[in-house]
Amino acid sequence: MGEELVRVLKRKNRNANLTQIDISKKHLDENKNKETTKIVGDVLKVDLQKKFDVVIMRSSLPYFPSVALKVKLLNRIHDWLKRGGVFIHQVSTADTEKDKKMIDYIYGPLFKMGVKGYSTRYDILSLYQMSGFARIQRIGKAPTLFVSEKEHQARYGTTQKEIRQIQAKIRKSDKVKNVIWTKRGYRLTFPFSIYVTYR
Repeated sequence: MGEELVRVLKRKNRNANLTQIDISKKHLDENKNKETTKIVGDVLKVDLQKKFDVVIMRSSLPYFPSVALKVKLLNRIHDWLKRGGVFIHQVSTADTEKDKKMIDYIYGPLFKMGVKGYSTRYDILSLYQMSGFARIQRIGKAPTLFVSEKEHQARYGTTQKEIRQIQAKIRKSDKVKNVIWTKRGYRLTFPFSIYVTYR
């Protein structure tokens, strides 16, 4: 998304450059553009010492499990923006509070998938406001992501015992939209919204 924005601006004879931050060097190395500034580091600790016209974040918010960490992250982004700067945010959300709790259970400490914290669409708006952003707009959707027990087995080594435990939790719960029980395991649905907001 950032690379495409830079290309569009340069075609319009605008001076533009891209800075990428990721805790994973592997992910940064996927970008082969030598003009891109790449910083390996913790986004909550890295010292950029500059301001930006635009900040883009994709699919990162759930990796900050608590509200306090989410607000800390969004506060940093707010501070990195120039006055009038634009924040574009692609984020997966749960449809309801029940869905959020079920997803957080699956991505909780029991199953070795890394503790994550998902949000509802209403949570997102509240988080922006707590972080000082104004004029919040939902401008579109990105493709929905579907994840099954197969992906969890391949990525995290989820065992059959753990899959049955998750199945049992889903079957005992009230009906939720984002998580369903299947004969072989389960399926999670992650809708992605795109928001824009301003400093």
